[in-house]
Amino acid sequence: MKSSMDVDKFLNAIEEQYKPRAHAAVQRAIYEFGAAVLGEAKKICPVETGALVASGNMEATGSGSKVIVTIGFNTSYALAVHEVLTAFHTPPTRSKFLATAMQEMAPKFIPWIEEKLTEELGK
Repeated sequence: MKSSMDVDKFLNAIEEQYKPRAHAAVQRAIYEFGAAVLGEAKKICPVETGALVASGNMEATGSGSKVIVTIGFNTSYALAVHEVLTAFHTPPTRSKFLATAMQEMAPKFIPWIEEKLTEELGK
């Protein structure tokens, strides 16, 4: 007895079923990761009046396989507080608060995406 199967048809069917879910899961994961980075940055952002921390924001743009998350702090003095390394900040706050949060979170990015993708496709 012989049996045959068109593997291309099979792979195309799998792709049609999982690709949209995978894209959506990755987009959500990237957005959630950006929110986590922003949260970490706010924890170490210097606080005098609270305006700088409150100005922290995130925006996600793009679609499909291209998503861009922009994280920033929007006060007139945000850049100076972030970049002046000689200014004293009460620990755990510090200059370079956004850069530090990004550097500390960067090694977690791929595992984060993998976990979220596995959760979605394992449903």
